[in-house]
Amino acid sequence: MDANIEELRRKAAGGTFFIIPYCHPDYSWTHHREWHEERYAVSFCDALDLMAADPGFRFIAEPWIDHVIPFLERCPDRVEEFRERLNSGQMGVQAFTLTSPRPATCGDETFVRNMTLGRRRYSHFAPDAELSVMSCPDVAIGHSQMPQIVTLAGGLMYRGWRSDTALSAKR
Repeated sequence: MDANIEELRRKAAGGTFFIIPYCHPDYSWTHHREWHEERYAVSFCDALDLMAADPGFRFIAEPWIDHVIPFLERCPDRVEEFRERLNSGQMGVQAFTLTSPRPATCGDETFVRNMTLGRRRYSHFAPDAELSVMSCPDVAIGHSQMPQIVTLAGGLMYRGWRSDTALSAKR
């Protein structure tokens, strides 16, 4: 294992690393939807303020309907700034879907349509936005064909995880 770490350190030497915060759009059993939507708008506004102050700051958007629409509806005066940040790459897209799918329980065709329609919507809004990474945070990864399914929708990379190992270690 130490040899692998040393190899990674060697490859990473001189590289640039970004720690990128984001606000995962999720539902809570203790908060109502309106509370969540307000949180998304506030987090995007805070991120845009930080991006204006520091060109090195990055932030990530997730599914269009779940994450972006609440911001667009609440902050129409910041829509163009948001579009510019997506087009410049300072704002990334972590899940180029319309909604938050659960790949372990969502049919393949439905999952592909969700990604395809999401990419179309993001591309229409911000034509230069980077839409190559499909990530499903906080969900079961899905079956072994997920990378191929993501490729069908135009993605280059798929990332899925659930923090079971960390949670198990903490009991």
